[in-house]
Amino acid sequence: MKKSNLSISLFFLFGLLALSATLYATFVWLDHNGNARHTQFQTQPHQVKEYLASGQYQQKKAPKVDLYVTSWCPYCHKAQAFFQARNIAVTIYDIEKDNKAAAQKRKLDPQPGVPFVVVNGQGIHGYAPGQYLQALQGKGEGR
Repeated sequence: MKKSNLSISLFFLFGLLALSATLYATFVWLDHNGNARHTQFQTQPHQVKEYLASGQYQQKKAPKVDLYVTSWCPYCHKAQAFFQARNIAVTIYDIEKDNKAAAQKRKLDPQPGVPFVVVNGQGIHGYAPGQYLQALQGKGEGR
C-alpha cells in the first residue's frame, strides 16, 4: 500500500510540475522594430501582422544626422567612425568642397572649425561622443 501511495504522490508531483511549466511558459518574438516581445502564448505570423497593424508599438525613427567636415580633419574622421560603428546613417558635407554646405554650416554654427554635427536638429560643435549619444537619445540642449 505504501508503494502505491508513493507512486501516486510522485505521479501527482510530476503532473503538477508539468502543468505549472505549461502555464508559465513565455514565448519570445521580435516585433517590426526588432524589440523582443514576451507572451504567454506562441505567436503565429498572422498574430504578428495584427499586432503591427494595431499600432500598439512605437516605431523607432532613424535619427537624422548631418556631419560637416573637411577631408583632412582627424576629428571629422573620428566623428564619422562614431556613427558608422553604430550603423547610423550620416549625411556628410565637406565644407571645403561645397560652398552651399559651408554657408549652411556658418548659419547653423557661427564658430569656426569642424566637425559640426546636427543630430535630430541639435547642433554639436567638435568631436563629442558623449553629446552625440545624448542627442541620439533625445536628451541635451540644442545649440
